[in-house]
Amino acid sequence: MLSFEPVLKFNFMALVILIGFTKPEFAFAADDLPALHVVTPSIMRGGRPSEAGLKILIKKKIRTIIDLEDSNSAIQAEKKFLANTNIRHISIPINSLRTPKDADVKKIQDLLNDSANFPIYIHCQHGEDRTGLMVGLYRWEHGMAAADAYREMLALGFHRLLFNLDRYYKNKTHL
Repeated sequence: MLSFEPVLKFNFMALVILIGFTKPEFAFAADDLPALHVVTPSIMRGGRPSEAGLKILIKKKIRTIIDLEDSNSAIQAEKKFLANTNIRHISIPINSLRTPKDADVKKIQDLLNDSANFPIYIHCQHGEDRTGLMVGLYRWEHGMAAADAYREMLALGFHRLLFNLDRYYKNKTHL
């Protein structure tokens, strides 16, 4: 039987964190931090932040940004913007049409598991597929049932039609 108690506790924690984003100094348009979701109190996920979104992440004292995009121009623009900040920008490009490399997935999971990197913002262009896969694997590795993590991926915009990403998740989690 599926228990909703952990989900309710997590949703309460997520609500508390998101309330912090509703203070006037953190008011922003959805386009600034598209598809923003709280994974844990120390990890947020979403799409490519705008410059205004990056300023919000700086104000929120994000320590690490994990950038999964494979667009060199987007990666360089973000790196340039963050060059004189205290945010560590880590680019691990993942192509949404190819099977991710195990070594890249391991690097990403290691970063997500290392509290020295907290708080973390992980993103790809839209915050749905590549980000969804990495967060889904993180959730599964931290005890969420593979099927529940997969449902969360789908609910947050993961596209099954990206067969290589979908198959990677199912193979890793034996779903």
